[in-house]
Formats: sequence, C-alpha cells, structure tokens
Amino acid sequence: MSTRRSRGRTRNALADITPSMLPDDNMEVVTLNKYYEYRESTISRSNSSQRKRASHLIADMDDETPNVSSATEDPFMRPDAVSFFQTPGIFKYRRRTSTEPQIDYFEHFQIPNECILKIFENFNKRDVITAMKVCRKFYNLGENKDLWKTVDLANKTIRLVDLFKIVGRGCQVLRLCGTKINEEEQDEAMLHQGYGMLQKNLLTHIDFSRCTISTLALETILCGTNLLQGLSLENVNLSTRILEAIGQNTDLLYLDLSMARGIKTSDIKCFLPQLTKIEELNLSWCNLDAEALNRVMQYISSSVQRICLAGSRNKASLFDSHVEALCRRCVTLKEVDLSDSTELTRASLQFLIDMPQLEVLSLSRCFGIHPLAYLSCANIARLNIFGCVTEEGEQTLRIRLQNTAVNMDPHSSVARPTPPPSVTSIWRMKVKDLY
Repeated sequence: MSTRRSRGRTRNALADITPSMLPDDNMEVVTLNKYYEYRESTISRSNSSQRKRASHLIADMDDETPNVSSATEDPFMRPDAVSFFQTPGIFKYRRRTSTEPQIDYFEHFQIPNECILKIFENFNKRDVITAMKVCRKFYNLGENKDLWKTVDLANKTIRLVDLFKIVGRGCQVLRLCGTKINEEEQDEAMLHQGYGMLQKNLLTHIDFSRCTISTLALETILCGTNLLQGLSLENVNLSTRILEAIGQNTDLLYLDLSMARGIKTSDIKCFLPQLTKIEELNLSWCNLDAEALNRVMQYISSSVQRICLAGSRNKASLFDSHVEALCRRCVTLKEVDLSDSTELTRASLQFLIDMPQLEVLSLSRCFGIHPLAYLSCANIARLNIFGCVTEEGEQTLRIRLQNTAVNMDPHSSVARPTPPPSVTSIWRMKVKDLY
C-alpha cells in the first residue's frame, strides 16, 4: 500500500516538470532514465540531509517490517510518513537532537524581567503555574509576590502543602469559601515545616467560610498572622489556640464567627479585648449562653458599628440586660441584628430606638415584643421583623412608617465577606482573576 502511494507521488511530481525547466533547450525527447539522472543531480544537495536521515531509519528498522523499506527505495521522493517519523514499535527509538545553537533569547535580546512580569499579571493563577514549568527563568519570575496578592480558591479542592506554598509566596487576600483542604498526606513534620514557612505572613483578608479544614491546620495558618483586617470562620471548628491567634490581629475590622463551633465562655477573654478597632462582629448561632454573652458585653470594643447576635441553640440566652449593656458601651451602632431572641421585650426595643445613629434593626421572630411597638421605629431606615406580624400588619407598618423599609433584608450581611450583590470580592477586596 505504501509503495503504491509513493509511486503515485512520483507521477504527480513528473507532471509538474516542463521542458523549460531542463538544462538543454534543444532537447526534444527526454527518456525516463535521463530524467532520473537529471533529477538526482539537481536535488541531491537539498535532500541530502533527508536521505541521510532516511538511511539511518532504514538501518534501524525491525526485521518484522520488510515492506516499509520499499517505500524509501526511490531516492527522489519524500520518505513515507510511517518510516520517516519515529513511530514506536516499527523501529528503535532515536532521540532527535537540535543542530541549532542553544541561545537564551531573553538574555540575547535583553528582555527586562518587568516586561515578562507585566504579561504574567494578565494570566490567571492556573496559567501562571503552567508558565512556571517552562524554564527556570519563568519559575523564578512566577514566584514574584505581586502575582500572588489575591488568590480565589472558592469551592475547589487543594492539598495542604500547596496552600502553605501559596501563603508563603506573599498572598494577602485569600478566599477559601467552600474549599476542601486535602490532608491525606499530612503529618507533624509537614505542619512543623508549614509553621516555619508561614511565620509572619502577609495575609490581610481570609475567607474560611464553610471550609473543610482540620483544627490543627487552621492553627498553623492563623498563628503566623498579625496583619488581618478581615476574617471569616463561618461554620468552622475552633479551638482556644485559634481564638488566641485571632487576638494577635489588633487591626482586625471584620470578624465573622457565625455558626462557629467550639467557643467557650473562657475563650471570650482570649481575643475580644484585643480587638480595639473592630467595626463589624458576627456571633450569630455560636451557641453562646448567658454567661458568655455577659463576657461579650464586658469586653466588646466601643468602635463596633455593626453587630449580629442573632439566634442561639439555647433560646433563653439573650436578655434585656444584655441589650442595655450593648447600647451603653457601643454608642455608634448603625446596624443591630438580634433575631430569634425570644426573651427580648419592648424594653430592648426602646434601648435600640434611642440609639442616635442606628439605621438597620433586625428583630425577626422576637415574639416577646408586641407588634404595635414597632410603630415607634419611624427614625430607623430599615426594619426587619419577619415572623412577628401578619401580612396585614406589615402593610400597615409600611403605610404608617413611610420613611422605613420594612422586611427588605431577610439575611444579615454583618461582617460577611461577600454580601450580595458582590460575587468577585471579599470585604470590597477583589479576588477574581480577569478570566
């Protein structure tokens, strides 16, 4: 089959030859033999390298394929693709070596590193990693801290050792919302090495919301942070050491501990007094009892502007005395969410109404407050009381409180890293790549 195809190529090549291409214009008849002699003399130089390569391939060919050599008997045609290229199983493998001189074109043309880094800045993180595999120069440039300032690994699976490398490259804004940390190869030596790698890292904003990570690995990451401004540990298991590490970040502005597990009454003193600049605090559904809430009201900073203490597995935990202490200590409150606190009465509502800067108040499912009491909330911009009034009562409130938006926010956004409609940033810090 290959011999027929090769002869067909030769006939096509003969059809392209015209008498004007021959060296003697007076020649009228050219036999096929003379043509072969002339053809061999004119293309011997151009195809010498190909014939030499073909001869090597024929010499290395297995004995089991004698018919393949017949495709290369004609020295004037191109070698067959099967015999020319290195196909495993037909002949022995021979590594091709380049005859061109090895030149570092980046050094030869003096391309500055800044130009390459500018190109890398337009890559997403996956393409940066791919480029780092090209050569040593790209790998060293790919380690630049400016390329790893923001990393978005939301809803992905990543190895713990790779997470340590990302943080060690100078990452500042890290999103791990819904991320699964693979710790199958984890051992104490790796954690010890990671602890040394992450000492005094540059992280300023971390989102661990619903992240699957062990307590020990979380301690290793947070113990080296002291520059945090935003931290979310929603639905994550905590320990005393983690809370102590949170207390090291005195510049923390946003702290989301909603639905976090493992907070003890004695742990409140480990982190809350040190957070003197905090502006938004979310402690909803943390299973805090009355004594723990007393500690919160005792150590909370007066700089808090938005707070969420909604919900508790122990319904009888938040009382009017806690609300009074909160209003006296944090006089600049702008948003308060105390939903699902059944022990609150109209006295708590009055404490909150008297706050001069209060804009958003959420008291959903606070059944201890009479619905008519909400008619005195005319100075509040947004009032959320889901489950407290009927549909007719809600319409009445909207008519009577024309300057107040009633039941417009079913979910709290206090200290949340990505409140709607934001989807590409955490605490107004963009983390999404360009593509």
